[in-house]
Amino acid sequence: MILDSNNSQYPNNILIRIKTVTLMTGLSRSSIYSRLQPSSPYYDPDFPRQVKLANGSKGASAWSLKEIEDWIRTRLNNRK
Repeated sequence: MILDSNNSQYPNNILIRIKTVTLMTGLSRSSIYSRLQPSSPYYDPDFPRQVKLANGSKGASAWSLKEIEDWIRTRLNNRK
């Protein structure tokens, strides 16, 4: 589902929820959140941060489709 940003039919500000992020990356929900926690041994400072969709700490969140696509593209370009 990686889209070519130059030819994409979707605007750059599409937000996707965790289920789509897991499908696109192949990572589990817990792995994604581990990559976001600086105290985790799996912390990845390059992994895209979520966008809060509601006020407060318990609200819904989403990720930028473009940022997730860019993260995946970087991984593909850096493989040996």
